[in-house]
Amino acid sequence: MKGRKRLYGRLALVSGLLILAGLLLNLGGIISLIAYEALLVLLFPVFVLSLGLWWMAREHEADIPFLGY
Repeated sequence: MKGRKRLYGRLALVSGLLILAGLLLNLGGIISLIAYEALLVLLFPVFVLSLGLWWMAREHEADIPFLGY
């Protein structure tokens, strides 16, 4: 389970970039506000949880701490 920290970091990065891309597309008028809100509803929890797991994951041990979500 060495790659957990890297996996969570990549997941946080990808979800954060998708949220930012959705914002830019919404501001540019390419997607509607409803579509951007749906994107936020789906990706914001993924971003927050993966960022928290990335922050708390140890590189040398296999356990993942409980965040209390």
